[in-house]
Amino acid sequence: CSIQRRHQKVMEEAPSPFLDGSMRRAMGEQALALAKAVDYHSAGTVEFIADVDGYFYFLEMNTRLQVEHPVTEMITGLDLVEWQLRVAAGEKLPLSQENVGIEGHAIEARIYAEDPSQDFRPSPGRISHLRMPENKNYIRVDTGVTVGDTVTAHYDPMIAKLIAWDRDRPSAVERLKCALGEIQIAGPMVNVPFLFAVTRNAEFVAGSVDTGFIDRERWQLTTEHAGNRARIAMIAAHAVIREWAAIARLRAARSEDPHSPWAKVTGWRLNQSRQCEVRVRHGEDTVTVEVNAAVSIRGEPPDIELNLDGTKIAATVIRDGVSLTVFHNGDTRRLQLIDELAEAEAHASDGSASVPIAPMPGVVVAIMVTAGTEVSRGKPLMVIEAMKVEHTVRASS
Repeated sequence: CSIQRRHQKVMEEAPSPFLDGSMRRAMGEQALALAKAVDYHSAGTVEFIADVDGYFYFLEMNTRLQVEHPVTEMITGLDLVEWQLRVAAGEKLPLSQENVGIEGHAIEARIYAEDPSQDFRPSPGRISHLRMPENKNYIRVDTGVTVGDTVTAHYDPMIAKLIAWDRDRPSAVERLKCALGEIQIAGPMVNVPFLFAVTRNAEFVAGSVDTGFIDRERWQLTTEHAGNRARIAMIAAHAVIREWAAIARLRAARSEDPHSPWAKVTGWRLNQSRQCEVRVRHGEDTVTVEVNAAVSIRGEPPDIELNLDGTKIAATVIRDGVSLTVFHNGDTRRLQLIDELAEAEAHASDGSASVPIAPMPGVVVAIMVTAGTEVSRGKPLMVIEAMKVEHTVRASS
C-alpha cells in the first residue's frame, strides 16, 4: 500500500514487490499471533510498516476487511467476504493456512473524485457520464455509483476500485494501464489521469515504490505536455463544431424556404475559407482553435473520430453547459467553452467584489484572520475539514 497521498492509500498491490518470502512469512506469523492472543474470531487486517533495512513494525489492526482486500482475493482465488460471513455464522474455514497459495500479481487503483493538480482536493458533484471496463477474469471493478448519482461532501471521495491481475507484476501493470484508459467519468474531477500517469512512471514500473513516491514524482505525474494540451483543445473544438452543424441542419430542415441561403449548411463563404473559430478555456489559458467546417468528423456522439495531420484520433467529448470533458488515450481533461456575450452579461450583473469561496461545505477547524486584517493573494484565511481531508481557504485577491 505504498502509493499514498496525504497519508491515505491510492494504489495497493499483492504480493508486495518489497517483501521476500521470509519477510512475508514472518509478517503473517506475527499477524496470526496477535489475533490468537486476543482470541479474535472474524475477518481482520493487521498493518505493518517496513524500513529500507528489512525490519517491520506493527501499526494497527482493523477488525474488518479493508478496501484493498480484492488484491488478496485475486491472487488467492478466495472470497474473503464469504469467509467473513461463514465465520460469523459459526462455520469453520474450508482451508487451512498451509493450503492458501499465491498465483500471479494483482494491483488495485482507487478512483477518487478529486483534483490531483490542486493537492488532491476532493471534487464533489453529479456524475453526468460514466463508462467502466467490463469485469473479466483479469479485471475487476468494484463500485456503487451510476450516471445521475452525486458524490457528496459528506463522505470519503472514493467512488470505485479498479483491480487488475496477471501472471506477473509487469503484465499486471500493463493490464491496469489499459483498463484505466477505458474509464470515463464526467461531472466531478477524478484522479484517473493521475493513476494512468503512475502506471507509466519508470520508478513504479520497476517496483521502486515507497510512501514518498507521489511527493517525489508529483510534477511528472500531474504536468500535461504542451502538445497534448493543443490536441485536447482541437478535439473539443471539433466536437463543438459538430454540435453546431447538427443544430444548423435541424433548423434548416424546419425552414419554410429550403432554397433560402440561410437554410444551407455547407459552410460556403464568398472568397473565404470555410473556417469556424472556437474559443475554449483550458486551465488558466484561453485557446482559440480554427476548424475547417468541411473536415470529416465521424463517430456517434459523444464519441468522435478525426484525422488530424495524418493522425487518426478517437476520443469522447461530454458537454454539460459550457463545460467540455475530453477523454483521449487514458487522459481526461476539462475545458470551458467561452461565450463572450454570456460572460459579459454575468460580469455586468455581478457588482460584488471578489470573495474567497470554500471548495465544499465542511466544518471550520481554524480561522487565521480577524476583521480588519490586511491580506494578500494566497494568504491562508481558514481551514475547513471535509471528506476526510483538511482544506485551506486562501485569499483570492
